[in-house]
Amino acid sequence: MSKNNISSSMQIIGFLVANDRDKVKEKTPGKLVEFDKIVNYKKFSPTTFYSIKETLLYHRTATKLIYGSENSENFYKMGDWDYYQIMGSQFGKIIRSLFVGDAKRGLLSFSKVFNSVIKGFNITTIEKTEKEVEIYFENDVLYSDSYWRGFFEAYLKDLHKKGEVIVENVSDGRRRIMVRWE
Repeated sequence: MSKNNISSSMQIIGFLVANDRDKVKEKTPGKLVEFDKIVNYKKFSPTTFYSIKETLLYHRTATKLIYGSENSENFYKMGDWDYYQIMGSQFGKIIRSLFVGDAKRGLLSFSKVFNSVIKGFNITTIEKTEKEVEIYFENDVLYSDSYWRGFFEAYLKDLHKKGEVIVENVSDGRRRIMVRWE
């Protein structure tokens, strides 16, 4: 599925949409008015689901305003930042207590966590070895490969694990994320 053909059934919970505005406010407060104008700002209810289109607009606009351009390196930084921002939230603290103590258990639980905050995607996790998990996204129109690499590398860093994250598009709209650690 191409980014131009986003289904209206794809939705994300409000607190994840709003976090990109929070990033602009934190890093480049002088650009907050510009951000609000570009995205036609509205207040999001943290527990209501909204169109993925809004998330993509917020994400890309925040990346450009904070870092100056939308490129692989900057999307990587956003993935890293999102991991820590989400894990520092009330939601993240609950997730951490339930799933994140063990690298494998946390990765294998990723689909359950992800599906609780995003609708319209199919996510599968597969244990390949004791220290390797693959995550497959179907209909993934969210973020770039480098964003997901940044997100999952932050996960490994957070657990004090050395490892590697490989992200590849297997087919249009299908992404494979391989995470392995020592």
